[in-house]
Amino acid sequence: MDVSRGEISRWVDGDSKPDAVHAIEFARDHGWLAEEWTPTTIALAELAVSIFAFGSIETDTLLPTWARTQPDNEAVVEAALEQVGTGYRSVPNGEETAQIRPTDGASYLGRALSVINAPVGHKNDETVRQLPNWVDDAPDEARETFALLLVRGRGYETDRRDTRFIKTRRSRQYFFDVADLIEEVTGESANVFEQGVTVSADAVRELGLA
Repeated sequence: MDVSRGEISRWVDGDSKPDAVHAIEFARDHGWLAEEWTPTTIALAELAVSIFAFGSIETDTLLPTWARTQPDNEAVVEAALEQVGTGYRSVPNGEETAQIRPTDGASYLGRALSVINAPVGHKNDETVRQLPNWVDDAPDEARETFALLLVRGRGYETDRRDTRFIKTRRSRQYFFDVADLIEEVTGESANVFEQGVTVSADAVRELGLA
């Protein structure tokens, strides 16, 4: 982040601080900088995974938002926003689906989520290459929540019993990462195809979605 000479002068000679410093202090005061898995860092991870599935981070403002499309996923996002200390509010989005947004520190949260590799801006096969590496290191319960967020957020129900398809424009490595996560969490199969992931009926049932 660029800091102007005027901001530095006001900080050194007065009481003002650059926005970058406020961002670091906000993150520190809310427990975002912990180097281990805590309820707060798990909540940050849930918010990041939710960005992949049904959210976005604006390029210019770093405002993170999540679409209100599935009640159980919405509940995870709302609880996570409370845990990380920003709170949340629901806002209309014209004729589009309503959105969940942070109440406080929205740009700080967006910046933090981008640092842990949540996608910023338009999501496609060029900008979403893979899931973050920390997904593999998260506690088992958190990994199950990640899988649920992805399947509930992007999984389409079909007439093939309980099978669901995650179909979207992402890189094949991303699809392999999602399939691996689902298989490791459920012990059942998830298969990559050209445009997404087929989540087997057995995996869907293991996730409690059928």
